[in-house]
Amino acid sequence: MVTDAPIASVPTISVAHLRRMEGLRPLSDRERVEALLRFANTGDVAARALLQASVHPADPALARYRGRDTRDPAYSHLAGAQFQLRHLLARIAADDVSAELLASWRHRAAGLVLWPEFEPDGTRRYRFMAFEVYATEPQPDSAYALLLFHEAPFRGQLCRCKWDQCGHFFVAAQPDGGRGAPIRDYCPGTDHGKRAHQAGAVERMRKSRERARQRARAKQSKQRRR
Repeated sequence: MVTDAPIASVPTISVAHLRRMEGLRPLSDRERVEALLRFANTGDVAARALLQASVHPADPALARYRGRDTRDPAYSHLAGAQFQLRHLLARIAADDVSAELLASWRHRAAGLVLWPEFEPDGTRRYRFMAFEVYATEPQPDSAYALLLFHEAPFRGQLCRCKWDQCGHFFVAAQPDGGRGAPIRDYCPGTDHGKRAHQAGAVERMRKSRERARQRARAKQSKQRRR
């Protein structure tokens, strides 16, 4: 049974802040997903800030976060959030999200004020601001991004790299040229599949040699008993 944590604080959203956001382009749902995955995979503080802002801020506002991650002592307090989000993404990738957990994400995502922007080409984007903060992940902005994996076009598309030295999450992608099955096993645009195969070949060779040694020892033991 999933029980939701109590709200840690209820921030005040000023009208002045909302006005300042009017001139900034909102993130698309894909950009939200990419920011969530980048923070979960690498601890990138800029990605975390982008997700929380929900808009593309002016460069000076984001510059202080660039190149920083949860290994930086100044941002080590975010390491727990990164770990928790990786755990939740692993549940999604394994299709192991219970109805109670999904309900919890919906409850937390409701702690956002959203206001839409309709562009001339018909694109709809949302700016949002959280009016609730929790002691644990997911925060309302993260919960909203997690819920996107249960809606088209992201439903069933979250994958995890099978190379044991990576384990990053990514959205299934089409191969270069657009032909063939979607890439789901290893990070797109990398040699992780090749590296995993090479590592597997080494392990298979080790096991093969160990079996050969066991057969040789068994044969020698049998010969001594004669």
